[in-house]
Amino acid sequence: MRSDARTYIFIIVVMVLTFVMIAPIELRAEVAADEPIYDVAWSAALGGEGRDELFDAAPALDGGAFMVGAADSPADDAIGMLDAWALRLNADGETVWSRRFGGSADDRFTRVTPLADGGAILLGETSSDDGQVRLHRGGVDAWVVRVDERGDMIWQKSLGGAADDRLTTMVISEEMIVLAGETRSYTQDLTSNQGGADAWVCAIQLDTGRSIWHDSVGGKGDDRFKFLLPADSGWLLVGEWTRTDEGEPRVQPFRFTITSDGKERSRAILAFKYDAWVYDAVARDGGWIIAGKTNAENSDGWIGTLTASGAFSVSYLEGNTDGEIRRIFAFFDGLVVALGQVSTSESRLTGLHGARDAWVIEQSARALQWQQALGGSGADTPLALVRRSDGRFVIAMQTDSIDGDLSLRAEGRVGWLALLDTNGNLIDDQIIAPFSDQEWSMCSVSARSELLLIGRAVIDNGETRAVAVKLTPSQHNSK
Repeated sequence: MRSDARTYIFIIVVMVLTFVMIAPIELRAEVAADEPIYDVAWSAALGGEGRDELFDAAPALDGGAFMVGAADSPADDAIGMLDAWALRLNADGETVWSRRFGGSADDRFTRVTPLADGGAILLGETSSDDGQVRLHRGGVDAWVVRVDERGDMIWQKSLGGAADDRLTTMVISEEMIVLAGETRSYTQDLTSNQGGADAWVCAIQLDTGRSIWHDSVGGKGDDRFKFLLPADSGWLLVGEWTRTDEGEPRVQPFRFTITSDGKERSRAILAFKYDAWVYDAVARDGGWIIAGKTNAENSDGWIGTLTASGAFSVSYLEGNTDGEIRRIFAFFDGLVVALGQVSTSESRLTGLHGARDAWVIEQSARALQWQQALGGSGADTPLALVRRSDGRFVIAMQTDSIDGDLSLRAEGRVGWLALLDTNGNLIDDQIIAPFSDQEWSMCSVSARSELLLIGRAVIDNGETRAVAVKLTPSQHNSK
C-alpha cells in the first residue's frame, strides 16, 4: 500500500509540474504585462488647446526628434489663421524649441528632414503672400524652409505658379534638395500644363534655396509623383497617371527616370487592367519594390518589382475590395514584409476578426511566404515594423478593438504592439496608452529600433492636444 501511495503522489507531482511548465505559454496576457515588448521612454502633450496637429517626425542624432505640422492655437508667436509648425525635442522628450511660420492665411509643414549641422529642412505648403512668405506665386504654393539648430529660419522658398501646387516628398543629395509632387500651374516656375494636375519634380540649392531646375509631365487627367528614389546617377520617380486614352479615365502607376541634373531618361505606365494606386516604394537589390491597391475583385493588394532595366512584374494578394498594402519593408537578405489593412467582407483570408484588420505579408523571391491578419472586432491600423536581431517582427499599430488578438483590454483608441515569430505567428502583444482616445497619425523608426508615435489624444485635464510618445526596446523582451 505504501508503494502504491508513493506512486500516486509521484504521478500528482509530475502532473502539477507539467501544468506549471505549460501554463506560461498559455497565459500570454500575464507575460505581456510583466515583460513588455517596448518601454515608454517618455510621452509629451504639445501645442495648445486649438486644432494643432503633427504630420511628420524624424529622429535626431542626439536621440531627440524633429516634428512638423500645423497650429491654430492662440500663442505669442501666432502669425495667421493656420501656421506652419515645427518643434525640436531632446532625448528626454523636453521641448528644445517650438516655432510657428507663415503669413496671414493657411500654412502647414508636412515633411521634415534633419541636417548634420543640427538644423532641418521643412517642407509644406502656403496660401499666404505676406509675413515670412516671400515671392508667393499664387493659389497654394509648395513651401520649403531651412532652419538652424535653434529653429531660426535661414531661408524660405515658395515654389509653383498661379494655381495650386504641392511638393510632398524630398531627398537631400550633396548640395541640393530634390522635391516631387503635383502642379496645376503653367506660369512662374512651370512653363506648361497638359491638363488637370501634372506630375512635378524640381531641385533647389541646399545652402540658399535657389531654384536649379524644374520639370513636369502629364496627360489630360490628374497625374502626380508620390515617391522619389535614387537611381543610377539620377532619380526614379513613382506616381499615378490618369489614363484617358481607353474610354473611362483609369488611374495607373507610372515610373519616370531622370538624370541628376533633371533631364528625362525614360518613362512608362505600369499597366493594370483596373484602377491601381501606389502607396509605397522602396529600393532593393539595384531595383525597387512598389506596392498599393487595385479595385480588381479579390486581388486588391499588390506588390510589384521594378528592375533597373525597366521590367515590371506584379503579385496580387487576395483580400477584397477594401484591402490595401500601405507600407513596404525590404531587407538585405531578400526578405520583403508588407503592412496593410483588409476588411472581413467577402475576404478569402482566414483568421480575420472584425471590420478592418491589420494585414502583414512576408514575401521572398516574389513568392508569398505567409500572411497574417491581426486585430479584433474594431479597426486595426498598422503604422510601422521593426525586424529584431532574432528575426522576429514587432508591428506598431493603432486599434479601437477590445477583443480578438488583444490580450489586454483598453477603452477607446490606443497604440498596440504585436510581436510575431519568423513565420508570422503572434507571440506577444502590448497596449500603449499614456493618454486617452489616442489617434496616431504616423510612427517613425530610428536606427536603434526606437519608435516615435505622433498624433492627437485626450490628456489628463480633458483637453485634446497634439501628443508624442517615444518607445525603446525592452531589455526583458528583446532576445
